[in-house]
Amino acid sequence: MSVSSIFKKDLLAIGCGPSNLSLIALWIGAGQSGSVILDRSSSFTWHSGMQLPGAELQVSFLKDLVTLADPTNPYSFLSYLKSTGSIYRTLVASRYSVSRKAFEKYYNWAINRLEAVEFNTEATAITMGTDGFHVETNSGRYVASNVSVGIGKKPYVPNFDDPDRTRYHSANFMERAPASYAGQDICVVGGGQSAAEIVEYLLNLPTPPATIHWICRRPMLLPLDDSPFVNEIYTPAFAEYFYSLPEAARARLNESLKMTSDGISMRTLESLYSRLYRNNIETESHTSVHLKCSCEVLNVAKRHEGRRSVTTRNTLTDFREEFDCDKVLYATGYRYETPAFLDGIATLLTFLPSGEICLNEDFSARLKTSKKARLFLQNAGVSQFGLADQNLSLSAWRSAKIVNSILGREYYTLDKESVATSFPLSQQGAPHSRKIAV
Repeated sequence: MSVSSIFKKDLLAIGCGPSNLSLIALWIGAGQSGSVILDRSSSFTWHSGMQLPGAELQVSFLKDLVTLADPTNPYSFLSYLKSTGSIYRTLVASRYSVSRKAFEKYYNWAINRLEAVEFNTEATAITMGTDGFHVETNSGRYVASNVSVGIGKKPYVPNFDDPDRTRYHSANFMERAPASYAGQDICVVGGGQSAAEIVEYLLNLPTPPATIHWICRRPMLLPLDDSPFVNEIYTPAFAEYFYSLPEAARARLNESLKMTSDGISMRTLESLYSRLYRNNIETESHTSVHLKCSCEVLNVAKRHEGRRSVTTRNTLTDFREEFDCDKVLYATGYRYETPAFLDGIATLLTFLPSGEICLNEDFSARLKTSKKARLFLQNAGVSQFGLADQNLSLSAWRSAKIVNSILGREYYTLDKESVATSFPLSQQGAPHSRKIAV
């Protein structure tokens, strides 16, 4: 494609992740065409930095691209298993969950079948034209009346003095892993699933580190709350209820329910505890593990010969400690940032005090324009739709809502799912209109 090329699309998606793959699979499933996914990478990978041996999904494999919105769609995980001749073997081997690697292979299978992804194509700017959004890329200009942004979140590391801090985030862990950690002193920062998996991985190495300092701000390593009633927050009914609430109430709910997404799976906790027990009791030269809860890192600075100095503080006693280590591994989560390519339409966007772009109920941005072109944001509305918005649980439902909205009719039926908990949207059962603080 030449730089001067212009391509017209009905639906253009930026970012080849599960959210936009789900959207295009359901778009095609609705008999539609004229869609494309643009991605700046050369190929698809999914959580490549945390594709640890034996790592599993924390959700059901039914929370794939399409099943919860359209079980008959040909891009389901079960369709993938059937096409690869592995459906029975997977069911026998994976009684509780499936591996992350299996889901990555499934996503790549869907990409090949969809034939709608253009890799090595980076969106650099978006402007509003008379005929829709103009999306500038390194491969030419795309014009689309509907654009979906699903680029995900960026790895977050506190602003310490460590010059290599962004290199050793959990998002890059396996890609940056050295040939050996033997005899090294390692510090792991974080109290969630990624941190636990990294520590377990280090302990299971043939020649593990000499010391592991594990820093966790939480009072203890807390389990993922995967109980049935609490899990109903990952349903469409709760997402719609959450959207209708005042902003302060939504913030309180997200904080109180944090362990439904940020905790450590019970299987990982049990496995890790057993591994630490064996490490301490059954081996003569074991790794010295120092788990420090209710503890925060104040700073990480570079020392001589590549070593790092870590300064911590106990949040309960204010006790401060400084120790040296060879490497600091950050499992400190992710944060959403408004992509720079939206700067060209920033004056058309409405922002919430949380920093999120204000979204309508169909996940379209609330634009200050009378034009019909619409910009949809995926995985970018946690403060508006709840914790499930960043999870695979509602991906298919959200995509189906977007497809229905673009088509102007209910192609996918989304309002017949029952839940045990009552989520009253109003006295009459209809959603409230809510005031948006801007």
